[in-house]
Amino acid sequence: MLRPVSTEPHFRRSEWALLLGFTALSFAIRKADGINLVWVIAGLVALGVAWARILGGDGEGPGAGKAIRGLVGLLWLAGVVDPRLEPVPTVADPELIAYGWSGLWLAALGGIWILQRSGFDRRKTIAAIILGTTLIGSIWTILAFPDPEIDVYNLHLGAADSFSRGVSPYSDVLVEDTSPLVPAGTMIQGYLYPPVTAVAYTAGTWIGGDPRFTSLAGWLLVLTAAWLMAARLSGETYRVGSWIVLALAVQPGWTYMLEFSWTEALGLGLAALALAFWRRAPLAGATGLGLLFASKQYFALTVLLLIHPKRPEANRRMLIGGAVGVATMLPFALWDPSGLWRANVGFHASVPTRFDASNIAGLLASFDIVWHPPIWLVAGVPLLLSVILRRHSHTAFGFAAALAAVLGTAFMLGTHAFANYWFFIAGLLPLAVLAGRDPQA
Repeated sequence: MLRPVSTEPHFRRSEWALLLGFTALSFAIRKADGINLVWVIAGLVALGVAWARILGGDGEGPGAGKAIRGLVGLLWLAGVVDPRLEPVPTVADPELIAYGWSGLWLAALGGIWILQRSGFDRRKTIAAIILGTTLIGSIWTILAFPDPEIDVYNLHLGAADSFSRGVSPYSDVLVEDTSPLVPAGTMIQGYLYPPVTAVAYTAGTWIGGDPRFTSLAGWLLVLTAAWLMAARLSGETYRVGSWIVLALAVQPGWTYMLEFSWTEALGLGLAALALAFWRRAPLAGATGLGLLFASKQYFALTVLLLIHPKRPEANRRMLIGGAVGVATMLPFALWDPSGLWRANVGFHASVPTRFDASNIAGLLASFDIVWHPPIWLVAGVPLLLSVILRRHSHTAFGFAAALAAVLGTAFMLGTHAFANYWFFIAGLLPLAVLAGRDPQA
């Protein structure tokens, strides 16, 4: 008896490894009491396996349809059994917020599944459900958790206040350092992030009254760009792509990132913009890339991934992105050069090793072993890895996967790495898979 021919799309083994890495890292950042380093290591191992496949010859893996839907269900369940949102005195019943978020997504996932099973698979309708559910749940989170007690949030508020008075946030901002490893009352002078981030989070504060609306805008940009890449696919491959977008949307770490206003949501949005328009709209893609590299200091370790002397298109992308990055920095460098240098370079260079970090230094500290990573190791190994992976980073898929590998290595070897760092790495992996499925990416 002949078996029916399966129309289920198959992913390459490298793509499966990336999705497994995404799952592991998502599990790592779901707990309210901190990072689970075992899951971080598992995620990086999966990323290493993906690159071993890419460099050594890839092959076709198992069917993707049911497995991707199962992955979405698993990530949703992780948010239910261990929600990220923590109780605060201002909320009468904080668990209602946490489980309410999961309930919203249960309704959305059920609706999307029914629509696709019934044949009513209008892509704009599915996109509206994903973005609408994210928007409602995220605004609910912001309103339910006002004034998080963390220096990052206060830095954003301070920058908005400085701009409103016409003074440089790089010299004017003064907030208390909330690190558990510094004496109480230790102050931070100057806004610690580059101008792209300062302006973006100031806009969120002025427009929405809370800097976390910028994080929300960044996350909506992630999901929109991911959806654009999925919507370019056809048939069952499109449906699998749409569920990859859903896996991103239900990632249990997102509410944690939003609650404390970490900036990686903005960076991930800029990365998604660059990947979605890598070749289809080179100017938009290069602009997103330039803003991404200008948004946080650690991207300096990955610049070699952009250098491809024999590829004119890659050279144009690098030059446009570089010009955009310089254009965002130059006005502030002229306005307050000493403040910008002190806050964006000097402060970070002087921060001692964080032994509560989720990396090798933190792991050794848990065994009472004090290890201060040397600068040659923290910078040298990622740069060497960039040289090895660079021949694949001219494509959107290769760039996203290489960026995750290089930064993941830097974070694991570095002096500090926390939930927001691993959230960024996790988000890059499904974006890489979607970009790799687009024949024009």
